[in-house]
Amino acid sequence: MKSIALCKNIEVLFALPRFAAKKAMQALGLARAPGYEPKRVLVACIAHMGDTLCALPALHALRCAWPHARIFLTCPGALASFIRRAPFGITPLVMDDADPLKLLKALVLQRHFDEGFVIWHRRDVLLAQALGCCRITAFKGFSKGIYTRLIDEERPEPACLNLEERICSMLGGAPSNERGGSAQTAGARAGITGMKMTQLGGDHCNLNRITCRFILSDWYPELSFPRRRNQNVFLQLGAKSGARLLPPACWQRIASLASSLGFHVILSGERSDARIADVVDPKRRLERALGRFSLDELALELAKSALLVTVDTGIMHLAKFTGVPVVALLAGTPCERVRPSLYFENCPFHAFQADVKCERKNPSCSALLRFCLQVEDGYSRCMRQLPMEGILSCIEGILKGEARA
Repeated sequence: MKSIALCKNIEVLFALPRFAAKKAMQALGLARAPGYEPKRVLVACIAHMGDTLCALPALHALRCAWPHARIFLTCPGALASFIRRAPFGITPLVMDDADPLKLLKALVLQRHFDEGFVIWHRRDVLLAQALGCCRITAFKGFSKGIYTRLIDEERPEPACLNLEERICSMLGGAPSNERGGSAQTAGARAGITGMKMTQLGGDHCNLNRITCRFILSDWYPELSFPRRRNQNVFLQLGAKSGARLLPPACWQRIASLASSLGFHVILSGERSDARIADVVDPKRRLERALGRFSLDELALELAKSALLVTVDTGIMHLAKFTGVPVVALLAGTPCERVRPSLYFENCPFHAFQADVKCERKNPSCSALLRFCLQVEDGYSRCMRQLPMEGILSCIEGILKGEARA
């Protein structure tokens, strides 16, 4: 907690003089008017891996709007190599809200940005200003207290639940070029169809209206296409929240089914998930990949695998970028919130959730739910009452289809 407080103080130290400089330029009439094509764009998103990955489809749409801009995305260090893999050219800006040295290094080395977008947390408004954003755009809900003065443009909170579509409603509304149309022309060349740039966000997700889509071969040029999947089935055991962990008996049934169909089961997770793996596989008959791969290496392995079975964690979102069939086992998070958007055409994603009435005030589990009123024997009621017969039937159908292929 002390390191987080120190990081916030560092952000304030850098934000105040840069905010004063921005206001002085606006007062003198030196600030750029809306409608220009920016050279440097920042998407401020100090969030967990899954939330950051949900921003990538919208950044592809942003690239379509501003094909010549240099776009930066703040991210955890573990994600940097995977973000560099994106074929539409995103520069990762490694940042950690609990690491003062990394934050200070980024603030010192990075010069100003023409545009800044804040998509997840109010505190990121302060970060965007500390990094010298000349213009900051955020959702209306972020405009409170000191943040009201820092935000230059507010956009309404979208009604949709889906994470990717919510971010698209923020990043998709790139300014139109009313003084010559160069940005709109460039956007049309990049594949934007049938609307002004100002309408990309609108009431509908802009990913429904542009032709940019996820293409597997662009992300993984080292793979041969058409590809043939191997016989690996990954089981992602761990999650940040204890309320999202699946009871070991359920994992054992899944592993037994996959093995009986002739597939090679791999237990995946972080090194700290070894205790879960010991309960799931006490005789160590299954292969373990706990902390063995970096995220970029794991993505490449998933792209070659037959199936991923996962709880609600960042790996679930990473898998959307690999084309692997996914069976997602959710706790209180609505399926609509995490399903792939239209950016991932024909994405084989199957989500399962128990029909349980939550006793908490907020029926949707937060990103870091560490305490649940319905936890028994270390596992939440949401996960203990998952429809296992339906899950096993779905897994069997996927694996038999892969075997026939």
